[in-house]
Amino acid sequence: MAQQTMYPAIANSPGTELSVALTAVATTVTVTDATKLPAAPNLLTIGSDESAETVFYTGKTGNNLTGCTRGFDGTTAKAWVIGSKVARYYTAYDHNTVRANILDLIDFLAYMPINGGTFDGNDPAGPVIDGGIY
Repeated sequence: MAQQTMYPAIANSPGTELSVALTAVATTVTVTDATKLPAAPNLLTIGSDESAETVFYTGKTGNNLTGCTRGFDGTTAKAWVIGSKVARYYTAYDHNTVRANILDLIDFLAYMPINGGTFDGNDPAGPVIDGGIY
């Protein structure tokens, strides 16, 4: 099994703002209230529409989020102005990771004994993995 890392969220995705403008290559994000974001490592989103950027951060000290990977998971790293909205929203990474982990568990469980018996992947009474609907 190769489960992918799932990062915790905060109920209702409370938001904060950038307190320092960002260049597209900055690796530290400074916000007005980092307590509204989960502990590192985690994800944050700058902006809230189709132009939003997902950022992965590895450290959190005061209001500084450090070790940032900008343009995470296929989004585009870009410059942002002071006051831009920042929050821990549900991202494509979250969805794709949950899906991948569920599929990984399905594949793992397909080869586990069922009701004390054995299952070799060809038992018609066993779960359907290949060709099943995920």
